[in-house]
Amino acid sequence: MSDPVSRLRLAQQEIDNTFGSNYAREHPEVVAVVVQSAASDFMAVAIARSLQDIAAALLTEDESVPRNGSGLVRPQALVRP
Repeated sequence: MSDPVSRLRLAQQEIDNTFGSNYAREHPEVVAVVVQSAASDFMAVAIARSLQDIAAALLTEDESVPRNGSGLVRPQALVRP
């Protein structure tokens, strides 16, 4: 279910299941907020994963990187394989 229309239909179905038949049709503002909230949550998870990857890369020593005082940065680890 990667396309936006499928996500919208799922949101409408879940709203109707929760609040009663045709609630989503009668209250499009609720559908909009649910879809926007889901998108925001997805982006927050994606950002958190990226920050974890960056933190792990910054805290992992790499002997091939010359030490210049800090020397803990491993740039190649910042990109997922």
